[in-house]
Amino acid sequence: GIVAIQAVFGGAAPPLLAIAGVALYVASVWYSSRYPDLALDDPNAPILELPRAWDVTRTGLDFLIPIAVLLWCLMVEQMSPGLSAFWATVSILGIVATRKPLMALFRKENLAASVRAAWDDLIDGLALGARNMIGIGIATATAGIVVGTITLTGLGLMMTELVEFISGGNVILMLILIAAISLVLGMG
Repeated sequence: GIVAIQAVFGGAAPPLLAIAGVALYVASVWYSSRYPDLALDDPNAPILELPRAWDVTRTGLDFLIPIAVLLWCLMVEQMSPGLSAFWATVSILGIVATRKPLMALFRKENLAASVRAAWDDLIDGLALGARNMIGIGIATATAGIVVGTITLTGLGLMMTELVEFISGGNVILMLILIAAISLVLGMG
């Protein structure tokens, strides 16, 4: 497998593996292009019939590539979670930018319109992602402030001593007290 390629080709293995990954991506888009796109659902309409799982899967096989990139970076390359997420994000950006033009090329449709649609999807996706991250950023900042306050004031040590004193060594009572404290701290 991959280890043999790295042993045989040495420093040339990463570019070869990248070329193989791109070829796999193009092949999966070609396979998906052979089937019609699924119709968009109206979110307000009642669900009368679900599409078959394989019909959904075969029209979007290429979207499994970022998951493979994430797992590869984490498990094989042993990169940090942040760096692995970065490379998975870069791969999904590449997919969003090239999927529609490749589909149009394979289906012999208007290439210029699909390039424009892919560009619009990319810009809209980046803007929507940034907008959605605002709430997550506020939540993590608030959690950081709470944790920092408890750590710097020594309140955490006092809470552990209080839990140990009140429970008297009873593990079940200790778990209940810790659950109550976690619930109160999580409300903030």
